[in-house]
Amino acid sequence: NRWIKQFNDYTSIRGKSIPVQICPYTKFESLKSIIINKCFWATKIQEFKDPNEGVASLKALKNIDDNFDNFDSNTKAKISNIISYDHNLKEYINRFPGYVVCFSTDINSTYMKTNFNSNDTSYGRECSIVFDTQKLLNSLSIVTKNNKIRKGIFKYGNIIYDKSRQNAIVNSEIQNLWNYLYQDPTMNIDDRIEYLLRKV
Repeated sequence: NRWIKQFNDYTSIRGKSIPVQICPYTKFESLKSIIINKCFWATKIQEFKDPNEGVASLKALKNIDDNFDNFDSNTKAKISNIISYDHNLKEYINRFPGYVVCFSTDINSTYMKTNFNSNDTSYGRECSIVFDTQKLLNSLSIVTKNNKIRKGIFKYGNIIYDKSRQNAIVNSEIQNLWNYLYQDPTMNIDDRIEYLLRKV
């Protein structure tokens, strides 16, 4: 199915290739925990200090191009009802929570060392551990609170700070996915919007 393939395609934010190595910058105690438990702690998006975490791309939908094919006023109104009101947006994100683990592609980052050193009590990035990126991605699984291991869907990509590039990517992703969703006769408008929002 073409829309499923597009839904799971994140090359727009990670590029056509992945870095050979990545590393998390963390505290000594956290590093010890990673090694002993062979496990990373994933943080819920809502718990990040950045208020735009998890919502920036959704809010970008407000600026969607009116010339998009098959994107009528009814569709825009339904989406606007979700993303234009903070309480609706918060409720939506709570329904589909995301969990994040952050890595750096710079395994010897001067920035991380000077800005998140051991004197910074709020972050305390004292050290790093380097991983072979592909091997790490191939070995990932989810450990639940009950210590049960299960496979999950892991999406990864680069952090993009440039606003214009963010908007360009969101617009492109919306148009590409929406065209496929619209062509699926088994879907109603609410289903299409659901998958669109979950993608962005």
